[in-house]
Amino acid sequence: LDCSYLRFHPIDKSRLGYLHDVHTSWGGNAVRGSDGKWHMYVAEIACGPDDARQVKCGLAKWQTRSQVAHVTSPNVDGPYVRDAAVLPPEAHNPTLQVSPSDGSWNLYYISDGSGPIQVISSTDEGRTWTPPVKVSKRQNPGPLMNDDGSVTMYYRGDGGHLPSPTCSTEYVAMQRCPSRSAPCSDDDNRRAFDHTAEDPSVFRDSRGHYHMLMNALPYMCVPKVRQGGHAWSRDGVRWSEPRVGAFDATLRFSDGSSAECERRERPQMVLNPEDGRPLALVSAVTGCPKKFGTRYRGEDDSFTVVQLMGGSKEGSA
Repeated sequence: LDCSYLRFHPIDKSRLGYLHDVHTSWGGNAVRGSDGKWHMYVAEIACGPDDARQVKCGLAKWQTRSQVAHVTSPNVDGPYVRDAAVLPPEAHNPTLQVSPSDGSWNLYYISDGSGPIQVISSTDEGRTWTPPVKVSKRQNPGPLMNDDGSVTMYYRGDGGHLPSPTCSTEYVAMQRCPSRSAPCSDDDNRRAFDHTAEDPSVFRDSRGHYHMLMNALPYMCVPKVRQGGHAWSRDGVRWSEPRVGAFDATLRFSDGSSAECERRERPQMVLNPEDGRPLALVSAVTGCPKKFGTRYRGEDDSFTVVQLMGGSKEGSA
């Protein structure tokens, strides 16, 4: 059994994740609050005043119209209901991390198309937030919060001199940050591996091993249908080369049908709060067929899908 390939439960079409009537979305991640609900913070591409449609304005304007919204559900796989926008444009690539040292919620994101990385923090599970703080000039944050209060910030770099053959020049690197909102060091940047990649997301499994999920076929790499990457490490520093095709862009449903999308990106793993095992994968899809009623218009529209892992129990776990 090759554990580098992710195993999923088929998707329940009545859940899907977050597919909104008005807003295009592009990934996020979820945590369970003390109220028993799942709280997800997603990137939404809001329509501008000059947009003719005023609804579902698509992924194309993510660099100028992206905002972060709070959505909730009683089930980890949804359906999620929109609460409110938390960060106005421009805010993209959100990832919510709970500190193991003090329990705070920390929402990292980029405040422009190519960075920098900023964070807002909450000590009351998202009811109030601190003002934004810049922690890194980099982009596409994949923070891992450590037990001592420090943060290992994995991120996307551009223009890397990667070994041939390679289809693009993006790469994943890491830097150290002394605390959740302190500036990350630019002196200890280290490339994680030689393969091109972006959108890193790192978690520790119940045995203490590190896993990184990513988009392993970014930008110039085509086709992208098998772009999911999975690398692993024993210390979070020395990484394997990623397994390309760890997940693909085909959504398989519990009724036996499927939908072949063009891209599936922004992977983030949700861990079961009871035992620390992988529970569900949050990702963003676009270029899908119109199989989701009027809520998905096709073309450059996108939405955030949450799919239960193969070993997980029902979605309210």
